[in-house]
Amino acid sequence: MAIPWVTLQASTTRSPNCHCNHTNDRHLNNPLLRAENIIKKSPLLKRYKTPKMIFRSQFKTYQVRSANLIRNDVDGKMEGTLILVTRDNGNFVALIDTPLNKGTLIGKSDGTETFIKAKDVDYFKTDYVISPKVIAQDDAEALKHNPKIDENGAYHIEILAGFSQASASRVGDPTAYGLAQVESANLGLRNSRVGNQVILEFAGFEVTPIDYPITTNTLGNLQKIFPNHESADLIAAFFVGNSQDTAAGWAYVPGRVSVQALYAPSAFRHEVGHNAGGNHCNTGQDNFRFGYDNGRNRTFLCGNDSNFYSTPHVTDSYGIPVGNAVTADMARQWVERAPIMSSYGTPIPPVSAAFRLENRMVRGRCLDVLAGEPDRVGVYSCQSNNANQGWVTDDNGRIRLNSNKNLCLGGNGNGNYITLQSCASQNQGILWRESNENYINLSNNECLNPLGNAANSARVNLNPCYNTDYQRWIKIAP
Repeated sequence: MAIPWVTLQASTTRSPNCHCNHTNDRHLNNPLLRAENIIKKSPLLKRYKTPKMIFRSQFKTYQVRSANLIRNDVDGKMEGTLILVTRDNGNFVALIDTPLNKGTLIGKSDGTETFIKAKDVDYFKTDYVISPKVIAQDDAEALKHNPKIDENGAYHIEILAGFSQASASRVGDPTAYGLAQVESANLGLRNSRVGNQVILEFAGFEVTPIDYPITTNTLGNLQKIFPNHESADLIAAFFVGNSQDTAAGWAYVPGRVSVQALYAPSAFRHEVGHNAGGNHCNTGQDNFRFGYDNGRNRTFLCGNDSNFYSTPHVTDSYGIPVGNAVTADMARQWVERAPIMSSYGTPIPPVSAAFRLENRMVRGRCLDVLAGEPDRVGVYSCQSNNANQGWVTDDNGRIRLNSNKNLCLGGNGNGNYITLQSCASQNQGILWRESNENYINLSNNECLNPLGNAANSARVNLNPCYNTDYQRWIKIAP
């Protein structure tokens, strides 16, 4: 789920290809129709038939649609993809992938658009790391959990998208961009006829202050850079990219982490294929875990310019298979690896119904993640449906933020301020017990205590428990 305290500034640079303003569009009152109408009229797609956007999924107030693009010439060949994520406020993000135009189109509710053109990327360049130690550690952890499998037998693999403050600002809406990236791989899985067996799901995003380079060192540190990933199966990081980059993306083969640059919007579908255990083109190896070049189309892992994972069971628009049963069948590899990949995340235990905590002494003041910053927990005027005031408890004594259940209320005693901490922490300071409306920390048996007479924006800490209503908290509806 998207972390509620991230505040983003959208890019204001317009593409010279657009300079568009659609405030008079007749579909303006319907955000979805407006976005689709803009896309269909875009000069970026003038070589193609009007795409039929198919609804794929919904995440909160976002809807995901996608389409394979068909050329409007006599041959009518399938060539390229379009992915569109719309929001109920009228904003949208689209990933366009055609031979002539590859990039990210960002649309705003005021009708303006920004097209961020992709750079040319060599997807044959080494961009993966094989680490038996990392594989053994990750797989051993996965075996402790049950795979996420639905009633139809499909495995669900949850992905946390990681951003820097700079990359989050560049894409404008990290949730929309993350959803679009996940759909880029799902569309390839569907085209390869395994989309009903393996489904990738966007689990939310996390932001770090630093924009890291796209290197193996960054790859190896992603689980530390984004510590609130425990419930997600995979971490996919998206950074702006800079001169220190050693590739447009990196991933473990197999594994649960990948890092990619924003200037390569097609990199994720390639790197997550490495996470599934795939390599580039087969040059004589005796196994099927490779991409495929059939002379007309190159699949995600072997050139990355056609919308397939290799499979011998699908032919392209020229009637040529996009894989080989012996040397290139990534669709099979995805299905075989999915049980492990859908087990990487640590399941969140059952939790209570959501609630707010109102101070007994100063009514109307609730426990709050001030300004959405995890290091600043305090009290603020109670507000219904405020994501920074909603809490749940689990059976282990943790108080979790309802909008991001990987974050728990924690204290270290000695008068130190209460903060949000990773729920995977072994620190006893994230464990609590409730008694007579007091919330008592198990690390030192001190009580949750408001400072500054519980004034607006006052911080909270742990203090010895006294018989005072300042230290009593009433559960109220969220």
